[in-house]
Amino acid sequence: MKVDFGFIKNVMNNYPKTFKWIQDKANWEHIVLGKVVNEYRGYIEELIKEEKEVINMKTIVIKQECNSCGKEFDVKYFTDSHYEYVSEPCDCEDGFSPISGQPSISQWLEQID
Repeated sequence: MKVDFGFIKNVMNNYPKTFKWIQDKANWEHIVLGKVVNEYRGYIEELIKEEKEVINMKTIVIKQECNSCGKEFDVKYFTDSHYEYVSEPCDCEDGFSPISGQPSISQWLEQID
């Protein structure tokens, strides 16, 4: 089996989420990284493409507060209108709001347009 070490090194250095997927797949199937890359190259290239889009997106981290318990935590906004938790949120099933003076995701998107 020929292994493209340059490709693996590029993924490892530049696309951490994709590299984690490769590692997890290798561990789950009990095979080496090179075999995962060879067998799933097309899928891996799609993961890289998606990760590149996220890397190139404008983002901002905004402190949020739970509307129920008041716990504060950080949320990263993306220009495609999605968000992800940067720090651990509470377990409440209520909504959350930006801390006073911080923009909501819709306000931020209007500001950057």
